[in-house]
Amino acid sequence: MTVARQSPDGSDFTAAVTRQDIVLPAMLAALLLALFLYQGFDIGLSAYFFDPASGRFPLEHDWWHEKLLHADVKQGVRRIVILMGLAFIASLVVARLKPYRRLLLFVVAASLLSASVVSTFKNASYQACPFSLIQFGGNRPYIGPFDPVPADIGLGRCSPGGHAASAFSLFPLYFAARHLRRRRLATGMFWFVMLFGLLLTYVQVARGMHLFSHQIWTALICWYVSLATYRLFFLTGNRRGNKEDGYPVPVAGHWIPATGHAVPPAPTFPAGLTPPLRRAPAGRRDSLT
Repeated sequence: MTVARQSPDGSDFTAAVTRQDIVLPAMLAALLLALFLYQGFDIGLSAYFFDPASGRFPLEHDWWHEKLLHADVKQGVRRIVILMGLAFIASLVVARLKPYRRLLLFVVAASLLSASVVSTFKNASYQACPFSLIQFGGNRPYIGPFDPVPADIGLGRCSPGGHAASAFSLFPLYFAARHLRRRRLATGMFWFVMLFGLLLTYVQVARGMHLFSHQIWTALICWYVSLATYRLFFLTGNRRGNKEDGYPVPVAGHWIPATGHAVPPAPTFPAGLTPPLRRAPAGRRDSLT
């Protein structure tokens, strides 16, 4: 059940997994894959960056594309994940970071898991990279993800794209902001990851390292791995009554505590009447005051 929670910007913003989270990415990916795999967009887009005269992709060893936007970006993302891991370790002793301990662990675990799943599928793939395809001067035939594989063809190890995973494996940052019920931050993180992923997709397509469809699979895998990890870390934990994940907020007269279950509001009394006073038991404190 989806529970609407009030975000700090005053709007209702759900932290729970919704049907749209599951259905919409799959529908969008299916549409894009249909265009690129069966309408010739995949080969056609890579052909735009290929030079038939030289028989190569001119941007393959371009400094901007190979060094800055490939090697340096990959190292930068690794440093971000390492810093998040160090922040998690620091949360074990630093009081200010303690409320974010579970959140930091989620971001690190989901990012690493996303990259690992992409790498696993890539190493078992028969799809080859553009530079090795017959259409671009190579010696391997083009094989779609759903095409029969010839018996004499070895592994291509090119799909899904590994470099784009450097960006799409940051989807956990979006879910982290969403868990904090920060709508603007979550929206910003989502579009940052998407645009970052499109940039790295362009880099590898322009260099002849990947087809565009390879990166669609990468985005899809990273999204669903992050989504599943998010649900495992927080939503199932909330059902067990985890008290570290958030704080109570008022929504439509109900208090929504960290467990995500609504607590009935206090009874109301007619105008002019006041509720009878009761003496609170010794040592008892109202956690909502």
